[in-house]
Amino acid sequence: HLTTYPHACAVAESMFGRPSYYIGEPMLTIYNGAQWWGSLKSRAKAYFVGHPELLGLYRLLGWKGDKLRAAEEWGAGQAQKVMVEVFREAGGAVEERKLLKGYFWRYWPRPGVFRAFWKAFLDSESFWLGRCITHGQKTSGRIYQYWFYNCRPARWFRNRPRIVK
Repeated sequence: HLTTYPHACAVAESMFGRPSYYIGEPMLTIYNGAQWWGSLKSRAKAYFVGHPELLGLYRLLGWKGDKLRAAEEWGAGQAQKVMVEVFREAGGAVEERKLLKGYFWRYWPRPGVFRAFWKAFLDSESFWLGRCITHGQKTSGRIYQYWFYNCRPARWFRNRPRIVK
């Protein structure tokens, strides 16, 4: 985590639990695309290793409750986007798959991690089971839509006159 988020670690270790203030304009700068954060390998290291370790440091320093849970869920959501790409890489992404496996086995009980993994598995449609489940969900949704909204008896039932007493 120290190499991924060095500024966040330095601030946390020096200011956690102490009165502090910031003078200046808050700013968030994100460099995506051609920079190193744009590569799948770098994003996998950041979200599968760096971010959970940073939150572990925050936990050790006393960060608890809803803020920690929200940060964990946000991290799982970001990791999910990377997981989809890792799943879609057919022959490549060997190191990223190892990082993903380690992330999942270490953090699956944390808020949002298992759900993110499952959703990424389905969204990637890279494996026959995921494709079957996704296809089944889409088909059942279409059947439900037809029988309860689009077929003639359903429309008759919805448009029947209401008797008010």
